[in-house]
Amino acid sequence: MITAAADGSSLGNPGPAGWAWYVDKNCWAAGGFKTGTNNIGELTAVLNLLQASRKAGLADQELIIYADSQYVINALTKWMRGWKKKNWKKADGKPVMNKDLMVALDKEMQGRAVTFKWVKGHAGHEMNEAADTRARGAATAMRDGKTVAEGPGFAGRAGAPVAKSAVTETELQGKKVQDEEDSPEGDERFFVAEEALIRAFRNGSQSELEQLLAGGFRGFDASGHPMTAADAVADVLQLFSSDGKVGKMACAHLGSGLYAVCYRVGEAGGPVLHSTLWQLHSGSPQALFHQASKI
Repeated sequence: MITAAADGSSLGNPGPAGWAWYVDKNCWAAGGFKTGTNNIGELTAVLNLLQASRKAGLADQELIIYADSQYVINALTKWMRGWKKKNWKKADGKPVMNKDLMVALDKEMQGRAVTFKWVKGHAGHEMNEAADTRARGAATAMRDGKTVAEGPGFAGRAGAPVAKSAVTETELQGKKVQDEEDSPEGDERFFVAEEALIRAFRNGSQSELEQLLAGGFRGFDASGHPMTAADAVADVLQLFSSDGKVGKMACAHLGSGLYAVCYRVGEAGGPVLHSTLWQLHSGSPQALFHQASKI
Protein backbone atom coordinates (compact mmCIF):
# COMPACT_ATOMS: atom_id res chain seq x y z
CA MET A 1 0.00 0.00 0.00
CA ILE A 2 1.22 3.50 -0.89
CA THR A 3 0.07 6.53 1.11
CA ALA A 4 0.79 9.95 -0.37
CA ALA A 5 -0.35 13.57 -0.29
CA ALA A 6 -0.90 15.62 -3.45
CA ASP A 7 -1.16 19.39 -3.67
CA GLY A 8 -0.99 22.31 -6.07
CA SER A 9 -0.11 25.99 -5.84
CA SER A 10 -0.62 29.07 -8.00
CA LEU A 11 0.82 32.53 -7.42
CA GLY A 12 -1.93 34.72 -8.84
CA ASN A 13 -4.41 31.96 -9.64
CA PRO A 14 -3.89 31.96 -12.54
CA GLY A 15 -0.18 32.64 -12.39
CA PRO A 16 3.11 30.76 -11.98
CA ALA A 17 2.03 27.36 -10.70
CA GLY A 18 3.45 24.23 -9.14
CA TRP A 19 2.42 20.73 -8.14
CA ALA A 20 3.83 18.11 -5.79
CA TRP A 21 3.15 14.72 -4.28
CA TYR A 22 4.82 13.41 -1.16
CA VAL A 23 5.22 9.94 0.35
CA ASP A 24 8.23 10.61 2.59
CA LYS A 25 11.47 12.59 2.51
CA ASN A 26 13.03 10.03 0.18
CA CYS A 27 10.04 9.66 -2.12
CA TRP A 28 8.43 12.77 -3.59
CA ALA A 29 8.19 14.75 -6.80
CA ALA A 30 7.35 18.28 -7.90
CA GLY A 31 7.08 20.33 -11.05
CA GLY A 32 5.74 23.61 -12.36
CA PHE A 33 4.50 25.60 -15.32
CA LYS A 34 4.59 29.26 -16.25
CA THR A 35 0.91 29.86 -15.71
CA GLY A 36 -1.95 27.85 -14.26
CA THR A 37 -4.53 27.66 -11.49
CA ASN A 38 -4.57 25.89 -8.15
CA ASN A 39 -6.94 23.31 -9.62
CA ILE A 40 -4.58 22.53 -12.48
CA GLY A 41 -1.75 22.12 -9.99
CA GLU A 42 -3.81 19.79 -7.79
CA LEU A 43 -4.95 17.65 -10.70
CA THR A 44 -1.44 17.47 -12.17
CA ALA A 45 -0.06 16.31 -8.83
CA VAL A 46 -2.53 13.42 -8.70
CA LEU A 47 -1.89 12.53 -12.35
CA ASN A 48 1.88 12.50 -11.92
CA LEU A 49 1.57 10.39 -8.77
CA LEU A 50 -0.49 7.82 -10.66
CA GLN A 51 1.89 7.82 -13.62
CA ALA A 52 5.05 7.67 -11.51
CA SER A 53 3.80 4.81 -9.35
CA ARG A 54 2.78 2.86 -12.46
CA LYS A 55 6.14 3.40 -14.15
CA ALA A 56 7.85 2.24 -10.95
CA GLY A 57 5.98 -1.06 -11.18
CA LEU A 58 3.66 -0.25 -8.28
CA ALA A 59 0.32 -0.09 -10.07
CA ASP A 60 -0.82 -3.24 -8.29
CA GLN A 61 -0.56 -1.59 -4.88
CA GLU A 62 -3.45 0.22 -3.24
CA LEU A 63 -2.91 3.97 -3.42
CA ILE A 64 -4.25 6.27 -0.71
CA ILE A 65 -4.12 9.96 -1.64
CA TYR A 66 -4.57 12.79 0.86
CA ALA A 67 -5.84 15.99 -0.78
CA ASP A 68 -7.12 19.28 0.62
CA SER A 69 -9.21 20.07 -2.47
CA GLN A 70 -12.81 18.88 -2.35
CA TYR A 71 -13.09 19.94 -5.99
CA VAL A 72 -10.42 17.43 -7.02
CA ILE A 73 -11.85 14.63 -4.89
CA ASN A 74 -15.42 15.22 -6.05
CA ALA A 75 -14.38 15.55 -9.69
CA LEU A 76 -12.47 12.27 -9.71
CA THR A 77 -14.81 10.17 -7.59
CA LYS A 78 -18.30 11.61 -8.05
CA TRP A 79 -18.73 13.75 -11.15
CA MET A 80 -16.40 12.11 -13.68
CA ARG A 81 -18.76 9.23 -14.50
CA GLY A 82 -21.53 11.65 -15.47
CA TRP A 83 -19.13 13.84 -17.44
CA LYS A 84 -17.98 10.87 -19.50
CA LYS A 85 -21.57 9.86 -20.29
CA LYS A 86 -22.20 13.40 -21.54
CA ASN A 87 -19.03 13.43 -23.67
CA TRP A 88 -17.12 15.42 -21.06
CA LYS A 89 -19.76 18.06 -20.61
CA LYS A 90 -21.33 19.29 -17.37
CA ALA A 91 -25.01 19.22 -16.46
CA ASP A 92 -25.47 22.69 -17.96
CA GLY A 93 -24.02 21.52 -21.28
CA LYS A 94 -20.79 23.46 -20.91
CA PRO A 95 -17.44 21.70 -21.45
CA VAL A 96 -15.72 20.31 -18.38
CA MET A 97 -12.84 22.50 -17.25
CA ASN A 98 -9.36 20.97 -17.57
CA LYS A 99 -10.75 18.25 -19.84
CA ASP A 100 -7.34 17.00 -20.99
CA LEU A 101 -6.26 16.42 -17.40
CA MET A 102 -9.56 14.75 -16.53
CA VAL A 103 -9.33 12.36 -19.48
CA ALA A 104 -5.74 11.44 -18.59
CA LEU A 105 -6.67 10.90 -14.94
CA ASP A 106 -9.60 8.70 -15.89
CA LYS A 107 -7.29 6.55 -18.00
CA GLU A 108 -4.66 6.25 -15.25
CA MET A 109 -7.19 5.24 -12.60
CA GLN A 110 -8.60 2.37 -14.64
CA GLY A 111 -7.69 -0.94 -12.99
CA ARG A 112 -6.17 0.79 -9.96
CA ALA A 113 -7.25 0.66 -6.32
CA VAL A 114 -7.30 4.35 -5.41
CA THR A 115 -8.75 5.91 -2.26
CA PHE A 116 -8.98 9.67 -1.76
CA LYS A 117 -9.06 11.16 1.73
CA TRP A 118 -9.84 14.79 2.39
CA VAL A 119 -7.62 16.69 4.81
CA LYS A 120 -7.98 20.34 5.79
CA GLY A 121 -5.22 22.43 4.27
CA HIS A 122 -2.74 24.35 6.42
CA ALA A 123 -3.92 22.51 9.52
CA GLY A 124 -0.72 20.70 10.47
CA HIS A 125 -1.20 17.46 8.50
CA GLU A 126 2.45 16.47 8.01
CA MET A 127 2.20 14.95 4.55
CA ASN A 128 -0.14 17.64 3.22
CA GLU A 129 2.16 20.36 4.53
CA ALA A 130 5.16 18.67 2.89
CA ALA A 131 3.37 18.49 -0.47
CA ASP A 132 2.15 22.09 -0.12
CA THR A 133 5.66 23.36 0.64
CA ARG A 134 7.09 21.64 -2.43
CA ALA A 135 4.26 22.76 -4.72
CA ARG A 136 4.61 26.34 -3.54
CA GLY A 137 8.38 26.10 -3.97
CA ALA A 138 7.91 24.94 -7.56
CA ALA A 139 5.52 27.83 -8.30
CA THR A 140 7.98 30.29 -6.77
CA ALA A 141 10.82 28.87 -8.85
CA MET A 142 8.75 29.26 -12.01
CA ARG A 143 7.99 32.86 -11.09
CA ASP A 144 11.63 33.66 -10.39
CA GLY A 145 13.03 31.80 -13.40
CA LYS A 146 14.87 29.28 -11.23
CA THR A 147 15.20 25.51 -11.47
CA VAL A 148 12.40 23.55 -9.82
CA ALA A 149 13.44 20.99 -7.21
CA GLU A 150 11.90 17.95 -8.88
CA GLY A 151 12.56 15.38 -6.13
CA PRO A 152 13.70 11.75 -6.33
CA GLY A 153 10.33 10.27 -7.30
CA PHE A 154 9.80 6.56 -6.68
CA ALA A 155 12.74 4.22 -6.22
CA GLY A 156 10.97 1.13 -7.52
CA ARG A 157 9.65 0.13 -4.12
CA ALA A 158 8.35 -3.38 -3.67
CA GLY A 159 5.14 -4.21 -1.89
CA ALA A 160 2.28 -6.66 -1.62
CA PRO A 161 -0.04 -6.50 -4.63
CA VAL A 162 -3.76 -5.90 -4.29
CA ALA A 163 -6.62 -6.87 -6.54
CA LYS A 164 -6.94 -4.42 -9.38
CA SER A 165 -10.06 -2.31 -9.24
CA ALA A 166 -11.39 0.87 -10.77
CA VAL A 167 -13.37 1.65 -7.61
CA THR A 168 -12.55 4.91 -5.86
CA GLU A 169 -13.75 6.24 -2.53
CA THR A 170 -13.94 9.53 -0.71
CA GLU A 171 -13.49 10.10 2.97
CA LEU A 172 -14.39 13.68 3.84
CA GLN A 173 -14.19 13.36 7.62
CA GLY A 174 -17.90 13.98 8.13
CA LYS A 175 -18.31 16.56 5.36
CA LYS A 176 -21.12 15.89 2.90
CA VAL A 177 -20.03 15.43 -0.71
CA GLN A 178 -22.46 17.48 -2.76
CA ASP A 179 -23.67 16.93 -6.31
CA GLU A 180 -22.03 19.01 -9.01
CA GLU A 181 -25.33 20.77 -9.77
CA ASP A 182 -25.73 21.68 -6.10
CA SER A 183 -22.21 22.85 -5.38
CA PRO A 184 -19.67 22.27 -8.16
CA GLU A 185 -16.64 23.21 -6.10
CA GLY A 186 -17.78 22.60 -2.53
CA ASP A 187 -18.37 25.31 0.08
CA GLU A 188 -14.91 24.86 1.61
CA ARG A 189 -13.03 26.63 -1.17
CA PHE A 190 -15.20 29.74 -0.79
CA PHE A 191 -14.70 29.76 2.97
CA VAL A 192 -10.95 29.59 2.33
CA ALA A 193 -11.22 32.42 -0.20
CA GLU A 194 -13.25 34.54 2.25
CA GLU A 195 -10.72 33.94 5.02
CA ALA A 196 -7.95 34.98 2.62
CA LEU A 197 -9.91 38.14 1.76
CA ILE A 198 -10.27 39.04 5.44
CA ARG A 199 -6.54 38.52 6.03
CA ALA A 200 -5.66 40.58 2.96
CA PHE A 201 -7.76 43.54 4.16
CA ARG A 202 -6.45 43.28 7.72
CA ASN A 203 -2.83 43.03 6.59
CA GLY A 204 -3.15 45.64 3.86
CA SER A 205 -1.81 43.13 1.33
CA GLN A 206 -2.20 44.79 -2.05
CA SER A 207 -0.92 41.77 -4.00
CA GLU A 208 -3.43 39.42 -2.36
CA LEU A 209 -6.31 41.84 -2.90
CA GLU A 210 -5.40 42.14 -6.56
CA GLN A 211 -5.65 38.35 -6.83
CA LEU A 212 -8.90 37.99 -4.89
CA LEU A 213 -10.92 40.93 -6.25
CA ALA A 214 -12.47 40.89 -9.72
CA GLY A 215 -11.64 43.87 -11.90
CA GLY A 216 -15.22 45.11 -11.66
CA PHE A 217 -15.44 44.63 -7.89
CA ARG A 218 -17.77 46.95 -5.99
CA GLY A 219 -18.58 47.15 -2.31
CA PHE A 220 -19.85 49.17 0.65
CA ASP A 221 -18.34 49.44 4.10
CA ALA A 222 -20.43 49.43 7.30
CA SER A 223 -20.91 53.21 7.04
CA GLY A 224 -22.35 52.96 3.54
CA HIS A 225 -19.30 54.29 1.72
CA PRO A 226 -18.86 52.75 -1.75
CA MET A 227 -15.59 51.22 -2.88
CA THR A 228 -14.02 49.77 -6.02
CA ALA A 229 -11.20 47.27 -6.48
CA ALA A 230 -8.80 50.18 -6.90
CA ASP A 231 -10.01 51.70 -3.62
CA ALA A 232 -9.52 48.40 -1.82
CA VAL A 233 -6.01 47.88 -3.16
CA ALA A 234 -5.10 51.47 -2.29
CA ASP A 235 -6.45 50.87 1.25
CA VAL A 236 -8.88 53.78 0.91
CA LEU A 237 -11.40 51.99 3.12
CA GLN A 238 -10.87 49.45 5.90
CA LEU A 239 -13.54 46.76 5.96
CA PHE A 240 -12.22 44.79 8.92
CA SER A 241 -10.62 45.77 12.21
CA SER A 242 -7.52 43.86 13.26
CA ASP A 243 -9.17 42.06 16.17
CA GLY A 244 -12.86 41.60 15.28
CA LYS A 245 -13.98 38.02 15.89
CA VAL A 246 -15.22 36.32 12.74
CA GLY A 247 -18.29 34.13 13.23
CA LYS A 248 -19.41 30.97 11.45
CA MET A 249 -19.67 31.33 7.69
CA ALA A 250 -22.53 30.19 5.47
CA CYS A 251 -22.30 29.65 1.72
CA ALA A 252 -25.09 29.61 -0.87
CA HIS A 253 -24.79 28.56 -4.52
CA LEU A 254 -26.80 31.09 -6.52
CA GLY A 255 -26.35 29.43 -9.90
CA SER A 256 -24.43 30.57 -12.99
CA GLY A 257 -21.15 30.17 -11.13
CA LEU A 258 -22.09 32.66 -8.40
CA TYR A 259 -21.73 31.99 -4.66
CA ALA A 260 -22.60 34.11 -1.62
CA VAL A 261 -20.68 33.85 1.67
CA CYS A 262 -22.21 35.50 4.76
CA TYR A 263 -21.01 35.83 8.37
CA ARG A 264 -20.87 38.15 11.36
CA VAL A 265 -17.83 39.95 12.73
CA GLY A 266 -17.82 41.17 16.31
CA GLU A 267 -16.49 44.74 16.25
CA ALA A 268 -15.97 47.22 19.09
CA GLY A 269 -18.95 49.27 17.89
CA GLY A 270 -21.24 46.26 17.61
CA PRO A 271 -21.64 43.25 15.31
CA VAL A 272 -21.35 43.72 11.55
CA LEU A 273 -22.86 41.43 8.93
CA HIS A 274 -20.58 40.78 5.96
CA SER A 275 -21.69 39.32 2.62
CA THR A 276 -19.45 38.60 -0.35
CA LEU A 277 -20.56 37.60 -3.84
CA TRP A 278 -18.02 35.28 -5.45
CA GLN A 279 -17.65 34.10 -9.02
CA LEU A 280 -15.47 31.36 -10.47
CA HIS A 281 -12.85 32.77 -12.84
CA SER A 282 -10.73 30.10 -14.56
CA GLY A 283 -11.78 27.75 -11.78
CA SER A 284 -10.72 30.10 -8.99
CA PRO A 285 -12.89 32.32 -6.74
CA GLN A 286 -12.90 36.08 -7.30
CA ALA A 287 -14.98 38.57 -5.32
CA LEU A 288 -17.48 40.63 -7.32
CA PHE A 289 -19.24 42.45 -4.49
CA HIS A 290 -18.96 42.93 -0.73
CA GLN A 291 -21.47 44.49 1.66
CA ALA A 292 -20.81 45.27 5.33
CA SER A 293 -23.89 46.21 7.37
CA LYS A 294 -24.16 47.16 11.03
CA ILE A 295 -26.66 44.99 12.90
